[in-house]
Amino acid sequence: MEAGTWWAFCVAILVVVNLWGDVNGDPQVPCYFIFGDSLVDNGNNNNIASLAKANYLPYGIDFPQGPTGRFSNGKTTVDVIAELLGFENYIPPFVQARGQDILSGVNYASAAAGIREETGQQLGGRTSFSGQVKNYQTTVSQVVQLLGDENQAANYLSKCIYSVGFGSNDYLNNYFMPLYYSSSRQYTPEQFADVLIQQYSQNIRSLYNYGARKLVLIGVGQIGCSPNELAQRSPDGKTCDDRINSANRIFNARLKSLVDQLNNEFSDARFIYINAYDMFQDLISSPSSFGFRVVNAGCCGVGRNNGQITCLPLQTPCPNRKEYLFWDAFHPTEAANVIIGSRSYQAQSSSDAYPFDIQRIHQIQQQIEDSDANLEMWRITGFLFLVAIWVARLEDVHADPLVPCFFIFGDSLSDAGNNNDLNTKAKANYPPYGVDYLGQVPTGRFTNGRTAVDILAERLGFHGYIPPFSTAKGSELLNGVNYASGAAGIRPETGCLHKPIEAGRAPQVGGAKAGRVGQRVRRRALK
Repeated sequence: MEAGTWWAFCVAILVVVNLWGDVNGDPQVPCYFIFGDSLVDNGNNNNIASLAKANYLPYGIDFPQGPTGRFSNGKTTVDVIAELLGFENYIPPFVQARGQDILSGVNYASAAAGIREETGQQLGGRTSFSGQVKNYQTTVSQVVQLLGDENQAANYLSKCIYSVGFGSNDYLNNYFMPLYYSSSRQYTPEQFADVLIQQYSQNIRSLYNYGARKLVLIGVGQIGCSPNELAQRSPDGKTCDDRINSANRIFNARLKSLVDQLNNEFSDARFIYINAYDMFQDLISSPSSFGFRVVNAGCCGVGRNNGQITCLPLQTPCPNRKEYLFWDAFHPTEAANVIIGSRSYQAQSSSDAYPFDIQRIHQIQQQIEDSDANLEMWRITGFLFLVAIWVARLEDVHADPLVPCFFIFGDSLSDAGNNNDLNTKAKANYPPYGVDYLGQVPTGRFTNGRTAVDILAERLGFHGYIPPFSTAKGSELLNGVNYASGAAGIRPETGCLHKPIEAGRAPQVGGAKAGRVGQRVRRRALK
């Protein structure tokens, strides 16, 4: 190999290594999308006609920005998870997220929302699970516009974390509110859980169809132990209502089974279950181990257990908020949210998360991406090495090609026009593509001039470039054919965003005749 050729090859290798070596681990994922109810709402209900609002003091009394719409004195569980994932800022609510902000994720959660459409209607406006999914679909359209095309958007969204927490209101503000809802008369707890999981599953599949691949499904906590339920149903103000908690356990068991079902069904996605119910059991059973002194009353509220009426505007809350499990009649304090969020991210017990925690779901995906990146690096390095060898060995121009034919398979790096007449966005048959090609003609090559396989064809001694399959005819076939197709991949669905339908690609060679030719070639090679 001549000195100049070797030097060019070394530079190319250094460029490739440099591109893959520059890894930025902060944040751990590019975006975090949040779906849920008042446990994670951070302002989506502020400007709607609803009683389910928290945009006034003393809500947010310990939050840096004051009252934002969070139903706590400070951070929620998803705020804690966002911090642990490495985000510098908290994920913005859907009603405020604009422009580039959406690329870090969006919080769609709405207080009083549930899986069922009617859940929480006695409190006024709210956005149900299906409504939040529709809002997410709007965001996806914006992400496509920001990133340029659907393929890039799909790749980007597949790396994000999605957390989903629904079900609490379907019991608290539906099933166990018989004066407003008929669901408890229509269904047994088992039947109601089945109905909820069926609707839940439909919405999860919609998220999957719009790019979600790493989903965290959060179970329902012990609603029967909230100050509101203790105030209404507990004879001593301490004993939890097991009728409600039993129904919650049934739902959680169905949700955990759904995680298994989804993981088996979607091999390219990961689903995990967060066991919030047992985490709360730990806090209630051993409060002093976690720094809590009061676990049956709200820090801010009115009436028995501070749970008959929730925290009122400008009401003076308890001063020792870190010692309270509950902030108001229904919602945990920041101190409790820190524990639940931290254990969701990194499990401290084998029962905290199934089959693994949020940190692990990120690490597994990162390992896959790192492996793919290393494979791609060596693929390109090997290709550059082959190019360098051909350049070194083929310094002279031969009258006849060194080989009789050259067959090419690949994607847009080698496509010479196979996609031109297909119904696909992966095309390059228009200026300025080909601006430096022979006669300044755009042929379908995804570059300003020649591709790497064009250069190889020249060095092999071909007097013309290898024609694309879509135009190759007659004796031209004897020189070889280029079958490459922009957006094509190893997997059939590669290049598609929403549906597992193959996008337009170049036809493939096949059939009985081709098979017989292949058999003869193999027999000849064995002789």
